[in-house]
Amino acid sequence: MKNLELKNERLHRLKDVFAKREEKKITVSQHKEALKTKKGGVVCRGQTTVVKSNYEIAGKKCSDGSRPTKKNIGCHASASLNYMNNHGNDDIKDENELSNIYDDNAERIKQDEFDHLKAHFESKGLNTSRRTMVSIGHQVSRENYVNLVKESIDTFKDLTDKNFDYKFAIHTDHKLPHAHIFMYADNARDILMNKKQIQLLKEIVADKTETLLASLEKGIDKEQILSKEVKMDGGLGL
Repeated sequence: MKNLELKNERLHRLKDVFAKREEKKITVSQHKEALKTKKGGVVCRGQTTVVKSNYEIAGKKCSDGSRPTKKNIGCHASASLNYMNNHGNDDIKDENELSNIYDDNAERIKQDEFDHLKAHFESKGLNTSRRTMVSIGHQVSRENYVNLVKESIDTFKDLTDKNFDYKFAIHTDHKLPHAHIFMYADNARDILMNKKQIQLLKEIVADKTETLLASLEKGIDKEQILSKEVKMDGGLGL
């Protein structure tokens, strides 16, 4: 009975994910039907939500015929984190004490902690890992992007019962910023994602983006109202 209640609770949250979209309201059943007829593109305010992802599992045969070991995956993880840390972060590169890598609490980790994490991966290796790039197609601040990534990944984990750790970076060197997310776990099941789950992640990111943009617009409206009131007060000589 308890398991059934938990599943029903997740289903309720899943329905919320597909609500309040600008283009159209997407229900769970419509989402499943769309998977059969469309390529899975998700549009939020005229921009496509892009999610590109690839994974490695120790011992699993790759397309080139190789079978990565835990050591291989650990070294690849270190290289990926190094790229995430050293590219696309000119706006915060002078903050030397902190790295450009965020943990799953959306806090930037210290540089020495980052170096320790890389060394740990290289020496101990990893069973599984996944590298994911997310782009929402809209210009938002670093802080807002950080919160969007955390909320999206945490929601995805909650809805799918996947148990993985993750680190991420926001790259601001392009006109439109984007996120790089590194996920890792002991159990391959927690890293593997089928097409429906990748699609779910896109839907979640788009939904969080819609919510973010709507809240930013409300903030701008408040500023405009305040500006008008100030001008009016000035005109009345108060």
